[in-house]
Amino acid sequence: MVRLNPDGTVSQRTIPVAFDEGINENTNPSLRNNDVIVVNRSGRATFSDNVDGLLGPIGTILSPFRLLVDLFD
Repeated sequence: MVRLNPDGTVSQRTIPVAFDEGINENTNPSLRNNDVIVVNRSGRATFSDNVDGLLGPIGTILSPFRLLVDLFD
């Protein structure tokens, strides 16, 4: 979480969220105006991005062939 403090400074902290513990400043702080929440990507999303990055150029090369196949279907 990145927070703009009233004195103009910025503070950053990592918070292990525990929704079952209710609102408290350690595990589930209440949000204020201008707070920024940064959420890491899941392992599945990161894997998908990497596979797409590797296979994306192959898809571009094969796209004219897909068009021909689609025309004859």
